[in-house]
This record gives sequence, structure tokens and C-alpha cells, in this order.
Amino acid sequence: LEGTLQAASGQEATKLLQRQGLRVTQLSGSGTAPATAVAAPRASVPASPVMARAEPRAPVAMPVSKPLVAGLVRTKKGKDKHLLLIFSQLASYFRAGMDPRRGFEDVAYKSAPLYRDSLLEVSQRAGEGSRISDVLERYPDLYPPHVVGMVRAGEAAGFLPEAFQEVADWAMPSWKLKRAMSIFNNVAVILVVGFPLGLACVNGSLSSWDAQEASGGNTAVGPLLIRLMAKESVPLILPTILILLAYYIGRYFWRGDKNQVNRHRLLLMIPILGNRARAESLRLFAYALSLTSKAGMAPHAAFGLAAEAMPNLDMAGHLRDSAQRATSSTKLTALMEGEVVPQEYRHLIETGEVTGDIPGAAMHIADASNIEFQSADASTKYVKSFLSIVVFGTGVVLFFLLYRFMMSGEITHILGPD
Repeated sequence: LEGTLQAASGQEATKLLQRQGLRVTQLSGSGTAPATAVAAPRASVPASPVMARAEPRAPVAMPVSKPLVAGLVRTKKGKDKHLLLIFSQLASYFRAGMDPRRGFEDVAYKSAPLYRDSLLEVSQRAGEGSRISDVLERYPDLYPPHVVGMVRAGEAAGFLPEAFQEVADWAMPSWKLKRAMSIFNNVAVILVVGFPLGLACVNGSLSSWDAQEASGGNTAVGPLLIRLMAKESVPLILPTILILLAYYIGRYFWRGDKNQVNRHRLLLMIPILGNRARAESLRLFAYALSLTSKAGMAPHAAFGLAAEAMPNLDMAGHLRDSAQRATSSTKLTALMEGEVVPQEYRHLIETGEVTGDIPGAAMHIADASNIEFQSADASTKYVKSFLSIVVFGTGVVLFFLLYRFMMSGEITHILGPD
């Protein structure tokens, strides 16, 4: 269980928790509210270290989760489709108040085999006191950083069902967009391979014409045609292989972990897709900030956790740097200085600080960003249309080139070179 309570000291907090039948594994202090009441533990929050809050005597740095399990596990790259199915089920299990160990175990056997080991480990470690987010973080190829960040925020502030649902809601449009981009990529690769092979077939068939004439038509057509096509393919195969090899090697390094931030920085510069990525990140950031602030977390701590929930790592990096320099007295508006959060959104947070309704102000930002995201996501159809024209238009041009080579060769053979 994880929750918050108000107490004058850590010793008093420990006693209050022990009276509820809980064994205290971790305490951290934040906030300035007087000791008045104890928050009831949430039945739907998974087993994890209990956190109590007490009045600090000095500025408290942003809490950093210390994993109870160590070491990364590298696997094949996961897909957003599987994240959609996994986290939508987890959201349902946790909303129903099911035991976390059983919930993760059930989902593990209903999910793709690639995810089974990680979910079973979560099931096991949750009962031992480990945080769910710490276990997910061990599988960077399956769970992107912002997925881990959103789960971590849900654990710290007690909104895990909502965090799981938010991950599922993010995964649906992301999966649709990546699937379309994958189709364009596959068609482009087919064109790169298909054009040289088609050219070899055209040249081989024209060469077989000459061979048939030289033999007086006594040579078997099939074996001759195959042999000449293979002969014409040899000079074209090596350049094609080199092009594909260079492409896949470059793609492998570009999609590696070291270039994640560079990819996300470049994405922000692309029309339509950049607006979509920016609105998506601000929506998840503001949503997490609203619920962590509503849970009574210190502003700089809530801000740091919310920054981890941003899908775009370039934007998240700027906000994490601001959070690491902050103290318990730093205002949220001071942390949002820069180009990541628009000016009008900072004004909303400033109003929330004055009126004491930061959660409400952050949720308004989340709603506004969601509208912008929906608009930008719908506009990706123009990107898809452009890529369709480029890719399939190139295919049509190459097809007519092959047709022209074939027809001009046949005419030359019929009428002669003159």
C-alpha cells in the first residue's frame, strides 16, 4: 500500500500506520499541513512502500524512486498495440480492486509472449514490496520511459487505475500512426528491391530473344529465360544489397537508445507531426501534474513526476532539469520557464497557485492539450496522403519505366536497330 498521512514527526507517523496493521518500509516528509487526520489506504493501489508526509525542517529535494530490483533486461522491441491491450486490462483489474499479484499474473498469460516474463516479474515483486514502475523500468524495450513515468506518478499519488488507463489511451492513436508509417516503409523497401529485379527480367527476356534467333528456335524457352534473367540480375544484386544494408544499419543506429532524444527533437520540427507530439506530451504531463498535486504532493515533487510522464524525451528533459534544481519553496510557474510549456498555460498555473486550485488548472491544460492533440492527430491524414503520393507515385513511375524499356526493346528487335 502507498498513501499519505499528516503527522508531526516520523515516529508519530509510524505509530499511526502500525495501528492500521501496516508494516512501514519507507517514510518521506513533505508539506506543511498540521497533523490532523490519517488518509485511508486505497484498496486498489498495489503493494508498494508506504510513504508518510510530515512537516520538513529544511527544503526537501525531489524524491527519486530507488529500485529494489536492478539490472536491465533487453528484449525485442515491443509494440504499442500490445501496450494498449495490457494496460487497458490492468486498468480494469485495478478499478475492480483486484489483488495486484493476481491481476498482473492474469494479464501476463493473456498477453503476447514477449511481455509475459516482465508481467510475471511485476506480479512476484509487487508482493515483495517493489514498485511496479521499478520492475517495468528494467525492460526498456517493452515499456517506453513515459509509460514507466506515468505508472510511477500513479504509485506515488495513488491513481494507478487512472495511470494505466491513460497509458492505454495514449497507445491507441500511437499504434495507428506507427502502423501507417510501417506500411509506407515496407512499400519503399519493396520498390528498392523490385525495380532492379524487374529490370533484370526485362533485359533477360530481350536477351533470350537474341539467343533464340541465334539457335534457330531450337533452345528450350524456360531454362534459357531463367538463365539469362539470373545473368542480368548479377550486376544489379550487389548494389541493391549494399543500399539495403546501408539503410538497415543506419536505421538500427538511428533507432537505438542513444538517439532517442535526437529523434524526438527532430520530430518536433516536422510539420503536423511536431504539433501532435507537443500536444501529446503536454496532455500527459498536465494530467499527471493535476493528479499528483491533488494528492497533496509538494509542487516540485509533483512537477518532477509529471515530467517523467511526457512521451517526448526532449521536452521531458528540459522539465526534469528544472525540477532537479528546485526546492520545496519553488513555484510551479518558475519551473515552467522556457519554451516547453506555452505562456498561456503558465498563466493558468499561476492562477491556480493564487486561488489554491493547481489540480484544476493543470486539468484544464490537459483538456486543452487533448483538443489540440485530437486536431493534430486528425491532420496526420495529410502526412499519410503526402507519403502515399510519394511512395506509390514512385512505384507507378518505376513500373512505366520498366514497361518503356520492355516495349522499346521489343520494337528494336522487330524493326532492327535502324
